[in-house]
Amino acid sequence: MNIFKYMHNHNTVLMAESLNGETLSNYQSLMLRIKELEERIAELEKENAEQAKLIEELKAKLAKYENPHTPPSAQRFKEKSKSKKSKRRGAPKGHRGATRPTPEPDRVVEVTADQCDRCGSTNLEECGVEKEVIEEIPPPPKIEVIQFNRHKYKCHDCGRNFTAKSEECPQKGRFGVNLLVYLTMLKFSLRGVLRRIKDFASHLNSFEITPKGIQDAILRVGEACKSAYFANLEKVRDAAWNYMDETGMRVLGKNHWLWTFRTHDDEVVVVIRPSRG
Repeated sequence: MNIFKYMHNHNTVLMAESLNGETLSNYQSLMLRIKELEERIAELEKENAEQAKLIEELKAKLAKYENPHTPPSAQRFKEKSKSKKSKRRGAPKGHRGATRPTPEPDRVVEVTADQCDRCGSTNLEECGVEKEVIEEIPPPPKIEVIQFNRHKYKCHDCGRNFTAKSEECPQKGRFGVNLLVYLTMLKFSLRGVLRRIKDFASHLNSFEITPKGIQDAILRVGEACKSAYFANLEKVRDAAWNYMDETGMRVLGKNHWLWTFRTHDDEVVVVIRPSRG
């Protein structure tokens, strides 16, 4: 065999073997890459399914606030209305002013000067009066201690012995009528708690009382109002018709209902009951 022909055939075999080995390596790399991509696709499909489930749950929750039966107070995601054009600020043209009228004074104070406020001279001449009306509240009243000498009498006609009464002197307790009304207003009109009412009365009126004393005073007012309350109750029962309304409220942690009854003569009775019927 010619040496040159032998060398050519040997190189061809080596080249073919080298080519087959490179192709096999590329094939194996390609298969490995395909496997990685398949695993990644499986992960993405799983994430996509989870996100689709979450979207459906959020849509269900959102439907509670975006449907025709949702009250305005529960519409959390309601879009703000966009005004087409800006409105001019202030009251409209022709609107009647709401300036507070100047009241008539209860007393007049003359403010005079005896000397010049710059040089101190007393050689002054009055040139006029500038009126200025203000509204003020008097200083907080202090508690007034009153002694009532209630005289006792005997009637010679019927023989009855009795003690004189005064509207300013309550039949029970040491607190006057105005003070009882004052504590009741602080409790119910201003919705004050007993401890705060105690502090308020101490600082404003120099009146010392315990929360228990305030509670007892309010209960005393309730007892005094019972006769008028039951009289109104009879008027409501005997009325030709009544307007009634109720609302829920909590009493000592339990559900109760506050009922209001009003007659055609505007007689009103308010009751609290544990039932709605």
